[in-house]
Amino acid sequence: MPGREGQLDLHLRHMEAGDLADAMRLKELAGWNQTEDDWRLFLGSEPEGCFVAQVGSRVVATAATMRCGPRLAWIGMVLVDPDFRCRGIGTRLAEIVVDRLRGHPTVGLDATPAGRKIYERLGFKEEYGVLRMRAERAPEIAQPPGPLQPLQPLGVGDLEAIASLDRQAFGGDRQPVLEDFLRRAPESAWQLVPAGRVSGFCLGRPGAHSHQIGPLVAQADEDAVLLAGAALSRLECGPVVMDVPEARTGLREWLGRRGFVVERAFARMYLGEAALRAASRAAQGMQFAVAGPEFG
Repeated sequence: MPGREGQLDLHLRHMEAGDLADAMRLKELAGWNQTEDDWRLFLGSEPEGCFVAQVGSRVVATAATMRCGPRLAWIGMVLVDPDFRCRGIGTRLAEIVVDRLRGHPTVGLDATPAGRKIYERLGFKEEYGVLRMRAERAPEIAQPPGPLQPLQPLGVGDLEAIASLDRQAFGGDRQPVLEDFLRRAPESAWQLVPAGRVSGFCLGRPGAHSHQIGPLVAQADEDAVLLAGAALSRLECGPVVMDVPEARTGLREWLGRRGFVVERAFARMYLGEAALRAASRAAQGMQFAVAGPEFG
């Protein structure tokens, strides 16, 4: 897919496994938290939805997509080398991935402040803000002794039930993402099962710089706090982050009392079907921490 942006001899092509080192270089330049496992999840799920922009032999930008069932698709991993920013490369990649996802009624993403203007020009609308909250160390949180009913560890056999609940909260099917998170961080995987039916869950994953807790889906503030406390109490690592919708003030205040501070902000944006966006707004009552800007 050769092309030219300004005076650049720019080539856009599908990403390959051999590009992972370049993708990680761009991620480090941006100070993002992703790991190679995150990139591999995109490549394994949607190999033809991952792209790189190349100038000469140098990879200067990336973008990735993931189809979450027939109604929703997600865009993530949009990175541009600082030496090549403000040259239209990010916009061109965004146009390519949006065009590829035309068959989906709705396309979603979490935009940084720098990227928001690009997506607004493409027709994306902000639905709500998300705040990244970070603690230098996982707080010490005591759990009650004895059985933790209805709080239970989450295992492989529980994935179908939590995937169903996640579809209600997120608006699309991302069971492969949930499976991957459980494999990588079983200590962060918890569920609430009152009366034998799952009503909330929490997952997490290791990051390059911080362990991430999320998604966290619950029915009420007290349930979200219980799940977050269980996940945090099992961590023995250093920094930890959670991406919390701005409207979830109860959880944010609870985290603040335990040493978390706001590190950065994202804008959750959607393009397309208004009905699904309205459902997403209603589902904010269930989303207490999102999976991260790359996975929704």
